[in-house]
Amino acid sequence: MTFSDGAPKGGGRAAIADRAQAQADELIVQWDSLAQQIPGPRSKQVLSGELCVEFAQCTRRLANINPKRIEAWEDKRQNNISFALNALEKFYGASDAKPSFETQILMAELSMYSGQHEKAKGFIDTARASKPSHVKCMVLQIENDLDLGGDGKAVMAACAADRQKVAETEAGRAGKSPEETKVEVAKSRRRVAEGFYEHAEFLYSNLKRQDDRDKMTRIRDFLAFLGPKTAANQNDVNLPGNRDGLILAGKYSENLGDFARAEEQYKYALSVSPNNPSYYAKLAGAQRGLVLQYKEERNFAKLKPKAHELSETLKRGRQLAPSYDVWREIEKSVLRPS
Repeated sequence: MTFSDGAPKGGGRAAIADRAQAQADELIVQWDSLAQQIPGPRSKQVLSGELCVEFAQCTRRLANINPKRIEAWEDKRQNNISFALNALEKFYGASDAKPSFETQILMAELSMYSGQHEKAKGFIDTARASKPSHVKCMVLQIENDLDLGGDGKAVMAACAADRQKVAETEAGRAGKSPEETKVEVAKSRRRVAEGFYEHAEFLYSNLKRQDDRDKMTRIRDFLAFLGPKTAANQNDVNLPGNRDGLILAGKYSENLGDFARAEEQYKYALSVSPNNPSYYAKLAGAQRGLVLQYKEERNFAKLKPKAHELSETLKRGRQLAPSYDVWREIEKSVLRPS
């Protein structure tokens, strides 16, 4: 779908918000139009697979929009998502056609959005049977496992193993040496972790808006599991993660108010990339949270050393990036409050 260009142009926040709202409004109009073309559950009218897929795709997009922009639709969110999923299931149940890999993924996502995680597992399993090393499918499988109460680790191991098999096969066909094969395998396995980082970043805003602390905690813990698997040897076949997982885990921790965990995760990331000023900025932010927490608790035994540690973090950050405004902002708000 191509959105109209009627919203104001420009890069200001108000203009960006206006464009986002215009796109949301237009998507609602499209959804309403498609919904009217879907026959009711008792209708004998033959469904169009193309129409059902388009309707489901539109529903998936709406499910990921800021609810404040689509309040009327959001009020009936679960019913609307179930309506789209049921239309797809009804079509394929009455047709000789089989859902494509992309449609299986679409059905899995709608099932997850509506809290039907066992159903989602079935769609994901079917999709993975046709493309066992597809990253998007693997990422959804990990997320769904977390939603079902798992820790994601066994699923991650299975996904990484599948990626390894494919990489080894492809390297063998290309006649690569054992050392080159090891590098390709490491990259392939690590792509699953990177895919999950991208997905976790995508999920963050919605989870924050919904204040879904349980899911945020599960994702944070899984990110923290992946992150420390970085090592100096990035080609190690057994290391699927990288420091991005630690930085994102720290971001989740801060939103959960767990500044101690965030500090720990940022410090680990700095141990891998010790001269990264943006990591120092994140570490300073977490330490500011701890200083404010200790002030509120009147925990002076922890406050003084943590304030000193924050001062050292800001000092090192300034050395690396003198132009960053964040150093002055944190110093003013915590160390020299106005």
